[in-house]
Amino acid sequence: MTELVIETRIKDGGSDYETLSSRTFTYTQGRLVREVLNNEEAVLWDAAQSGALADFDLLVLVADQPVELEFTVNEGDGSEELGSLTLAKNVALALGDDAARYNHSASDAFAGTLDVIDKIRAKETNAVDATVTLRLYT
Repeated sequence: MTELVIETRIKDGGSDYETLSSRTFTYTQGRLVREVLNNEEAVLWDAAQSGALADFDLLVLVADQPVELEFTVNEGDGSEELGSLTLAKNVALALGDDAARYNHSASDAFAGTLDVIDKIRAKETNAVDATVTLRLYT
């Protein structure tokens, strides 16, 4: 096991940084690199296919081009839930846990059943190939 320290710092103009938060993880790390071809979809991570990396306590994603991400919760069930967002070019997205909710009402996503993210897919929609790097920590 190795120790990872994540610090969130902000720099406002000058050379001084303000540390906003800090958290230490003891982890097993996995690094996955996935290609997302022009106007194509690709599975970035699938819990059912990931062996020792079937869950995460921290996930960091970075792409060299903007890509749309899709998160699947409760995959294959009648109450499967999909969520999406855009991952900006060279801007890291971090998820501090794989917990997510499904089977919620239209007006309250927090009222759903607690589960985990089962799959993460990406789609490139900017007419270029993209490389997405995922780092998973458990």
